[in-house]
Amino acid sequence: MAAARAAGADTYAPAELRAAEQALAGYEAAVQQRDYRQALRFAVEARNGAYEAAKRAADEKAAARSRAEQLLASFDDLVRAASTRPTASRAAAERLRAGVKSATATLQKARSLVEQQQYGQAIAVLTPAIEAFKAEPAASPGPAGRRAP
Repeated sequence: MAAARAAGADTYAPAELRAAEQALAGYEAAVQQRDYRQALRFAVEARNGAYEAAKRAADEKAAARSRAEQLLASFDDLVRAASTRPTASRAAAERLRAGVKSATATLQKARSLVEQQQYGQAIAVLTPAIEAFKAEPAASPGPAGRRAP
């Protein structure tokens, strides 16, 4: 159980961890009743459940890390592209500067979360920020293939 918790099963594989904990509770109850055959069955079930929880947690954590890093790179690219994009008006330039400033702060926060291995929180911060940044006309790239006359 300790290994499963250390692997982050409470966050990334809570159902598997709960099942293993229930099997461990069943083991303890069977030992109290001196039903050692049942206790052995529960002990094996708890061990296997904890192993599965640790394995799933590691897989889910790796997937979340990959997704968070992908979102970080994507958002960073969007911000860099927007900060070098010329704007047609002064108002658009001001909106763009404000958007880039806000996006830079969001990037710093997300990077900090990734460094702390809080991938789910980083994803939760980045996903709406990317969508909002893309929705801002001054920040989003123009239609592909169009050239100014």
